[in-house]
Amino acid sequence: MPPPIRPSELVRQLVESAYELTRHKLPPYWVSGDEIVSRLGLKHSEITNEAFAYAVSNNLLASSGELPPMSVAVTSAGAKMAEGNAKFAGT
Repeated sequence: MPPPIRPSELVRQLVESAYELTRHKLPPYWVSGDEIVSRLGLKHSEITNEAFAYAVSNNLLASSGELPPMSVAVTSAGAKMAEGNAKFAGT
């Protein structure tokens, strides 16, 4: 069994995955929360829901719907973090 993912690392992975799925689209481009979680080889859980909630509350992702989100869009702050141009407070 792989070691557990730190919450801050999971937030980073969710944002980076959303960014990779949407970066060549005109903003705001929405992507399924299920697609992001599946892309990371995970299933929705309390931990992924908390990571999505943290990313939304810290303006890294915008969300439509309750947890788990139906879809998310990367904000400018999330794009900067995914591109490595901004520090993530969780690390």
